[in-house]
Amino acid sequence: MAGSVHAAKAAPSIARGWRPGLTAEAHAELVDAVYVAATDPEGWTDVFAKVRRYMGGHGTMYERCVADPRSHRLALASLDPEFIALYNSYYNATNLWATSPKAGDRSLYVTEEVVDGPALERTEFFADWLRPQGLRHGLSCRVGGAGGRYLHLGLVRETKYGGYDADEVRFLESLTPHLRRAIEISHRLGAAEAQADAALDVLGRRGVATVLVDSRGVVHAANAAADELMRDGGGLTVRAGR
Repeated sequence: MAGSVHAAKAAPSIARGWRPGLTAEAHAELVDAVYVAATDPEGWTDVFAKVRRYMGGHGTMYERCVADPRSHRLALASLDPEFIALYNSYYNATNLWATSPKAGDRSLYVTEEVVDGPALERTEFFADWLRPQGLRHGLSCRVGGAGGRYLHLGLVRETKYGGYDADEVRFLESLTPHLRRAIEISHRLGAAEAQADAALDVLGRRGVATVLVDSRGVVHAANAAADELMRDGGGLTVRAGR
């Protein structure tokens, strides 16, 4: 882990009373959800829901380039879609949490390490993007990428929850190997699917009708030539997805 992590102190009135506990069961639930998301991108919705349950706030996945930090963008988030669009079109470049040199190439950090509360409140990012959503505290963890271009899991939550504390930082750190493995699995599956789609397309252009099925006969993909063959009743049919 690059750089040390000094978790901010949580608000005393909130710190231990609001969450159900960062238990082994919570860890197992999140690990299971992460591996589901590895094969189904819609599974990140459940990951973010569990993050909110156990740590409060919202989950995001964002891409960041160390050499050009203002170019980063949200890839996924449990935030209001309108605010996601605003972020990617403008406020990403004003976000000191990600653009400050203090963020550097750290793999895990709480946002108070990058900019303290009073300094954050003086920024356009806080006034126009964080505050309208009631957000103030963040925690960032690198989960993939190389060569200065990285994918991060970013957690951001409301003022009432206080800053992320040492227990929460350790909890997220314990999830990091699983998050990285899930991202790698997702990338490999995406590459395999792209290769399969390209092969189907090439065969289709040569007039070869091709259907990709598994061992149970369940159809996973078909090229245009196969679709045409099925429409014309050429002896090939699909019933109940098989």
